[in-house]
Amino acid sequence: MYERLPDHVRNLVSECATGPAWEMSASKVIAPFLPSALPVPRALIDRLGRIHVSAEGLAIDQKKAVPWKEIREIHTRPAFEVVTTSMIDKAVQRATFVLPPVPGARKATDLVATKAKEAVLSMLKVALSGSSPSLQFDMPVRVVHRRRLRTHEMEPGLLSLAFLALPGVSDGLLTAAQSQHRTIIRHPATTTPGTDRAAEALRERVRAMTARLGTQAPELPVVEAPVRRIRNQYD
Repeated sequence: MYERLPDHVRNLVSECATGPAWEMSASKVIAPFLPSALPVPRALIDRLGRIHVSAEGLAIDQKKAVPWKEIREIHTRPAFEVVTTSMIDKAVQRATFVLPPVPGARKATDLVATKAKEAVLSMLKVALSGSSPSLQFDMPVRVVHRRRLRTHEMEPGLLSLAFLALPGVSDGLLTAAQSQHRTIIRHPATTTPGTDRAAEALRERVRAMTARLGTQAPELPVVEAPVRRIRNQYD
């Protein structure tokens, strides 16, 4: 399953399951495809999506990490209820729309947009491949924190949800929160699809998504439930 990910994205995913501090961001996914003559500010790209986890705190789609001591609750939902066809389409679109036009470099920007879309699409293919167990995990959808006597919330955007759908990423975030003794509220599923129906629904989502983007749908092997990966597994 991981073989469908670009090497640099695969390394990011492995860090989420093994490292005490890690970050997945749009700039880390897209930057390897940016020509040196076409600089794009990292902060601009990271508006698309960013997840930062460290001993200091947690950040989802924002620059500054919220200290763990200020985080009151992390709410989750079953991943198979969060990842939808419309979410996939919107996430792929957002992966490229912020790339600024550069005079005289239309071909270069088009190339960047194409490569960035391919990188995000490969992540979503992995998240949606296989049978229903590949999305049978809890995904963080809302983080409640308190600062200066006021309550605030962090909610992952479309691209951050795509990151969280990858095997091990949501688990890595929740494991870090548990180590900091934060409250995790796991909301139960509101739907109860059978295993066969859920597996077929996932396959149809992938086929429809890749068909609209003009790419060939991948073969979908049966995927076992996500397991914790060790770093040297990808050496």
